[in-house]
Amino acid sequence: MRLNEREVRSLDADMTELRAEEVDGEPRFSGYTAKFNVASHEMMFGREIVAPGAFTKTLQEADVRATWNHDTNLILGRTSAGTLALEEDSIGLRHVINPPDTQWARDGAESIRRGDVSDMSFAFRVVKDDWRTVDGLPERRLLEVALLDVSPVAFPAYPNTDVAVRSLLRHEGAKDEEIEELSGRLESLRDPQLTAVEFRSILDPITREFRERQSAPEHRLHSEDGRQGSRSETQRLALDLLEVE
Repeated sequence: MRLNEREVRSLDADMTELRAEEVDGEPRFSGYTAKFNVASHEMMFGREIVAPGAFTKTLQEADVRATWNHDTNLILGRTSAGTLALEEDSIGLRHVINPPDTQWARDGAESIRRGDVSDMSFAFRVVKDDWRTVDGLPERRLLEVALLDVSPVAFPAYPNTDVAVRSLLRHEGAKDEEIEELSGRLESLRDPQLTAVEFRSILDPITREFRERQSAPEHRLHSEDGRQGSRSETQRLALDLLEVE
């Protein structure tokens, strides 16, 4: 997975939590940007789950912003400024935002209080993920991410599915150059008019092709030969070390 691939997840209310309140006369936005071990609704490519600890490292290293609808012109808070606090607990990634005293931020607070805006989103780059098949659907677990920003959003959505599709194909054994050769077929998956059924009718044959190649006897033989060669090399090095001693 290349770290320059930005993804955005705008999750709905059962996977996030957002509320506006006043603390000592100052507005606060708080809740959960993402909840752990909660399967998303079915997306075009399958389902997605945020694993516990997915944000641990990035919270130690990153200077994360809170924005409104992912608009970088509308900054609600920032971790390095102390106006955005992020922490993991047993439920998920918790946020506390101290928004600025501006008209647009006050308008946003009112929209949250009224329930017009009730969902959170986060932008990230995947560091490590894992794929499995559950009930016949691909399921992606986000094990570690580099967090870019968190944001209240008006409409929950799942954009950037092409990044997840490439991750799925790599999991099925496709090399980067093979994925590039499929760029024409994968480009058709970006059509916003596609239904989920149409999307899967294009993607499933591609993933099945690589999956069948992975399970082919000759592929297993080559893999076993590689492992045997690796074991032989390890044994040779061990013997060399014994001779030195």
